[in-house]
Amino acid sequence: MTTIAPRRGPDGTFLVGKYLLPAERVIIIQRRHYAAMAIPLAALFGGFVVALFLDIALPTSSAGARDLIWLAWSATCFYLGGSLLSWWFSRFVITNKRLMLVHGIVMRQVDMMPMGKVTDMRYERSVPGRLLGFGAFIMESAGKDQALSRVAYISRPDWLYREICTMLFTPDLVAIAPADDDDGSGSGPGAFRVSWAGFGPDDADPDAPSM
Repeated sequence: MTTIAPRRGPDGTFLVGKYLLPAERVIIIQRRHYAAMAIPLAALFGGFVVALFLDIALPTSSAGARDLIWLAWSATCFYLGGSLLSWWFSRFVITNKRLMLVHGIVMRQVDMMPMGKVTDMRYERSVPGRLLGFGAFIMESAGKDQALSRVAYISRPDWLYREICTMLFTPDLVAIAPADDDDGSGSGPGAFRVSWAGFGPDDADPDAPSM
């Protein structure tokens, strides 16, 4: 008897499975764009240039000042490391019921907005975003206080914007990715909407690490 291997879900589903409600299914899940690391990287390299300049400019008798300068620069290394870990373990999640941003390392946080509460969504792409391929979503709801109002550094923003709009305005219609997003290999950004039914809390986690 031939056994067909189950379809793998999107990368990182095991990070959010514990937050799903009964019968809720993950439709799209993705890590934010690598451009989110621009500020920590700029702080690291910019701080290095400043520290090196001060190290050269200070007189030879200022050994203590030099140590303080390089100690201050080392803080940017920890800042970059923490930002990298936070980026790696964060996920923007779209289920059949809500939008979620799961983030944090030591203290995990889940910001969410139910699909039915989204009254307006603005889509922004700056000049760097258009060049590098990221955008931002700004969501509004009927309530004043919103746990999830802005999600920056969205990867594949044009495609994701169309997918969210499809779920908001035609929830009974399964959106099919355009040809340039799905090359037929099953690994394109639209493949999971076509051939993957989603991941729910009652299912065996397709991405859970093997014990």
